[in-house]
Amino acid sequence: MQQMLQQLHIHQQSQQAQAAAACTSPCGMHQPQAMTAAPSMQTVAATVVAESPVPEQKAPQLPTPISTTPVAPLAPVVPEKGSVSIYDAETFASTHMEDIVFDSKAFFWKIGNWDKLERRATSDVFRCGGHIWRILLRPFGSSHKGVLSLFLECLGTSDTSDDWRCTCRFVLAIANPHDPSHNTHGSAYHCFHRNNPNWGFTRFMKLADLRTASAPGVRPYIEEGACTISAYLHVIKEPSQ
Repeated sequence: MQQMLQQLHIHQQSQQAQAAAACTSPCGMHQPQAMTAAPSMQTVAATVVAESPVPEQKAPQLPTPISTTPVAPLAPVVPEKGSVSIYDAETFASTHMEDIVFDSKAFFWKIGNWDKLERRATSDVFRCGGHIWRILLRPFGSSHKGVLSLFLECLGTSDTSDDWRCTCRFVLAIANPHDPSHNTHGSAYHCFHRNNPNWGFTRFMKLADLRTASAPGVRPYIEEGACTISAYLHVIKEPSQ
């Protein structure tokens, strides 16, 4: 009986050993090594691509060096001998500005009997700057009654060409025949040409003021029917002159 129990025990141990060997067989379904496998190359490559690139570091710019070379001072301007003071206005201007006056003229028209003048009176002609001129007077007004009208008129050049022009700065004045310092005047600047040959003052002065003294002891402009009308011309250089 005891021998039979020993054989049964040996047989059970043999079965347990076979069962344990079957569980550790390479053909078994349970393989824990698969759970700890290393990541594949595709996974590693994807991780590398997904990383953001590192920005390139630029070298800092150094400031531009400042030259320490000494600069020679400007030489002082030495005034020319005989320089004109800036406060001597007329001399300074005439020295440093081009004279644009081509020709000049002063003309005097003496009238002896004002009351016998026509409604449109003209002086004798005179020449200035290669052109022919005269004074045009309307003693009883032109478009306005009760006033004296006074103009300067250009008759063109001596060659009777129609294509002419002349720029002139002028002054017209009327004065007492015995006291020329008592006068009244007007100045103008005009470009005369064939289609616009005269220029001046339609309202030079009132007719009533010609024969009336403005104050005690002052002579009127027209005295005993006489007066003097004068014209002063500065013909300006043309660009071609």
